[in-house]
Amino acid sequence: MHIRTAAIALLLAAPAPRLVLNLLGPAIPLAASSSVVSKQDNGTAYNAADDEYFVVWNENGTTTQSDILAARIDAATGTVLASFPVANGADATFAPAVSWNPVNNTYLVAWANGGATFSFATESFTIEGVILGASGSIAVPLFTISTSIPALDDADGPRIAFDGAGWLVAWFTFVNDAGGTTLDNDIYARTIGPTGTPGALLPLEVGAGAKSFSPSIAFGPGGNHLVAWLDTLANAGDGGVFGRTVKASDLSLGTVFEYSDPATVGYLRNEPAVAAGATGFLVGWDEDDTNNGQSDVLAARADSSGAPAGAIIPVEVDVSQNSYHATIAWSAPMSQFVFAWYHDASFSFTYDIAAVRIDASGAVLDATPISVATPGMSNPNSFYPQASIASRSGTGQVLLCWRVYGTTPLPLDAQRLDLNTPPDDPLAADLAQDQGATFAAADPAGTTYTSMPRTMTFRSAAITDPDGHDVRLEIEHVVESGSYGAVATGAGTLGPSGTAATATISSISNGSFKWRARAVDALGGASGWVAFDAPAGFDFAFLATTTPAPPALGPAGVNGQFRADGTTSLALGELTPELSVVIRATLAVDPDGDLVRLEVEVQPVGTAFTGVATGTSAFGPPGSHQVAVTGLATATSYHWQALCRDNSGAGNSASAPVAFGGNSESSADFSTGQASSSSRRKHCGIGASAGGSAWLLGLALAAVLLALRRR
Repeated sequence: MHIRTAAIALLLAAPAPRLVLNLLGPAIPLAASSSVVSKQDNGTAYNAADDEYFVVWNENGTTTQSDILAARIDAATGTVLASFPVANGADATFAPAVSWNPVNNTYLVAWANGGATFSFATESFTIEGVILGASGSIAVPLFTISTSIPALDDADGPRIAFDGAGWLVAWFTFVNDAGGTTLDNDIYARTIGPTGTPGALLPLEVGAGAKSFSPSIAFGPGGNHLVAWLDTLANAGDGGVFGRTVKASDLSLGTVFEYSDPATVGYLRNEPAVAAGATGFLVGWDEDDTNNGQSDVLAARADSSGAPAGAIIPVEVDVSQNSYHATIAWSAPMSQFVFAWYHDASFSFTYDIAAVRIDASGAVLDATPISVATPGMSNPNSFYPQASIASRSGTGQVLLCWRVYGTTPLPLDAQRLDLNTPPDDPLAADLAQDQGATFAAADPAGTTYTSMPRTMTFRSAAITDPDGHDVRLEIEHVVESGSYGAVATGAGTLGPSGTAATATISSISNGSFKWRARAVDALGGASGWVAFDAPAGFDFAFLATTTPAPPALGPAGVNGQFRADGTTSLALGELTPELSVVIRATLAVDPDGDLVRLEVEVQPVGTAFTGVATGTSAFGPPGSHQVAVTGLATATSYHWQALCRDNSGAGNSASAPVAFGGNSESSADFSTGQASSSSRRKHCGIGASAGGSAWLLGLALAAVLLALRRR
């Protein structure tokens, strides 16, 4: 039994997985200009700094001219943020690729330039590129990448990977003689610095006797790039998929390995793809089976040195359909690859896009591939995902792009996928509620709380995530008559899947409430909402509060009444020359833990208190509070009272009022003086604090002195 047959037997014996890829929203059509005939090759990168995907493609305007365009897509919503040209001159520019530099938040976009006539006979095809800022603006203008290759050679098919310090660009060439005849094809690579400076030219597969095409590249474990390519002359013309590593630190080249099976005869290999995982790489390709006229997609694992690891993986070997053009991305949070391709179901020439998940051990996790795009979903046919897939870091999501076939002009679509399966819905029977910051014992639905604290803890006996991720409980509570808004009002902490979880909400206002719960995993996947008590009625209520203690108006000099400066104390019944006073009191800790404030009512003597505050302090913690009372009338006697109010809003949120001084309410607590009397006292040299009797004594003495002089 050869390697391919053994691998198929292992796949058929494997148990069927229960998780699937999930589509996130509808397909995303990318804008086209009015002169476009069709979109062709495309490439995708993810920008973790801005949480955006960046897609590039070429658009054919005529048979000899094409442009490079780009779009920025919001990774969270799938919204196309901007579309713009990258290269739109007279030349034929095609086969674009893109890679993001997280150090500088820039993109390298590279493509092949076929000149004005797009003819090998008259043009020298080159690889060129630009560096773009995060918004798509030019950071480094156009430069040539494929310099130093033989003058007669033509370059095509660039692919790019970033290694932390710079980019490595790989491409293939058409090796031509002086008459323009292509003799063979070679694979080259070159480093590009963050500012666009080209490095050394690296010949990866060069020499007569090989026709090497379609490189794919990924940077990964061991600080190595793995470049994979197709050699159509290998294996007696069946072709083979090969690859070798390039170490980023010193650009040393690794051994050339074959990933396809040379023992299988009659399988024409095509279109390799490669992605880097946590400890190694995954290489994919398609094979045309000339024995029965159909095509399959296969994969092989490689270790960090690029050496094959394990049996070939038959990703899709259905004899009833054709499968082509593999593309692969790695999701680190899920420890899984997404492997996508296009296929012709039942040989009907109705193309669609399919995808499966493959774990780090090489196991295909989906017995039935998911249909990412099917005829009638967005366009009649879907065609060529190629190398256009990128993972969104910190999530299980990827973006897959493909060219759509069967309409004019040929458009380009994208689709967000999620490898992460959301947690299971909590069971309504497992939900419980309890008053307080920790869960002690369940209270039934309809419980009314008349004591504090105004805190509730909600619990689910167990919440489970199918992927085994940590999960947390989220709560949404609304008033009984209100509508849920799908926004959590409380959340617990992440904990192991399959265990009990709680969430706590504090500072709950008065009223009757209902609540529901959901489970959310570490990658943000959320279950459905489940109501605690499905029948109509409230789940819990806070309808009462403990009355706060009255304010302490003493001792004198600390609390009580003061002149406008807030420091000069006014004794009971004392006259103040100003038309404002400061009243201070100490407020005790509220029994419910609420914030408190001082409220003061000041009335002229003879006017009864109304219960309406003249002035208040701001709500705050217990302790010293004061109120400035201004706008008092001249020559008027006043009495006043104070109370403490908490911020619960309940009907009994205020203490009983306390009158100052303990004197009769027909007696003055303080009085305001007359401005004219005060002025006269100052002119006589007698302070205002001497009182009215001292002023009269001064007048009497002046009269006696005047009588003595007349004698």
